[in-house]
Amino acid sequence: MAKNAIQRADMSTTTNPIVTKIAEKFSVDSESLLSTLKATAFKQSGDNVITNEQMYALLIVSDQYNLNPFTKEIYAFPDKFGGIVPVVSVDGWNRIANEHPHFDGVEFEYSTDVVRPEGAGAHCHAWIETILYRKDRKHPTRVREYLDECYKTPYQDYVTGQVKNGPWQSHPKRMLRHKSEIQCYRVGFGFVGIYDEDEALRIINNDVEQAPQQVSKASVVSIQSTRPQTESEMQAHLPAPETEEPFDEKVVDEFVERLCQRAVKTNQWQAAKDLIDERYVGGARTHAQNKLSEQEQLSSNGNGSEQADDESTSQGNVAESTQPEVKTQTSSRKKSNPDKVLSQQNDSNGQNFF
Repeated sequence: MAKNAIQRADMSTTTNPIVTKIAEKFSVDSESLLSTLKATAFKQSGDNVITNEQMYALLIVSDQYNLNPFTKEIYAFPDKFGGIVPVVSVDGWNRIANEHPHFDGVEFEYSTDVVRPEGAGAHCHAWIETILYRKDRKHPTRVREYLDECYKTPYQDYVTGQVKNGPWQSHPKRMLRHKSEIQCYRVGFGFVGIYDEDEALRIINNDVEQAPQQVSKASVVSIQSTRPQTESEMQAHLPAPETEEPFDEKVVDEFVERLCQRAVKTNQWQAAKDLIDERYVGGARTHAQNKLSEQEQLSSNGNGSEQADDESTSQGNVAESTQPEVKTQTSSRKKSNPDKVLSQQNDSNGQNFF
């Protein structure tokens, strides 16, 4: 009787409508479909056994969003309560977005502020915004994700105990763009019940750390009426402005003077500005930059006047050098008066001497 019960259970599993549908869709034998996906479509640690119910749940989500579990467009994490957390890869999110009948393109905007989070091997934008366009809507959907909220620090391998770097350390810009893109698809198209891997891991870890607890009886809290705040009330709730640290103006001036002397010799004013930006902040930086700009302006004006003097001097020399030639030519033409020619030559020689 036990053998017959097992056979009936196996038969009911292979003839399950969702199993049959997925098997026909991918031209896979129904009998081996479940065993294959249990071994490949779940990420787990230890010797946890994946139940048929968990597999059914994954197949239902896969069918709903037309995702392929064999190419890892969708997979799952089993939770501690017999359910699953469906995970859709970036390729899967792009698939369901592009197949949506109202999808009309997507754009990205990047923050001009670039930071380098702790442990990362590259810099990243402070935020990335995704702009989703739909054919049936007048205004696009915009979602902005911030690095400080999404960044995932290096993780500890639960097998070896070593701290390892992940994709957030090697490709932070790409990971933040994926985050923004996925959230925008979720808001713009109303995708529910599916997550990215970071979200799934947080859900699983939260389930492990927080066991089910008895919920206390709710109490009724009175709600006070609200009214728009005046400008003075809003200012009262704003954080106090940061006080600027004092700086030694004499020390800054001495440093800027040395920089100016070097910049005048090498004409490297931009390098001097960059060095000030790296060395000082706040009021000290502003003061140093103003001093440097004044010296640069004076230097450029001085060079301009020197060039003008050089040009006028050279023109005067040319005029003086050509003047005797003119007189010589004049004297050569007037050969009829030798005494006058000699007098002109003596006059010209006196001018060149003095």
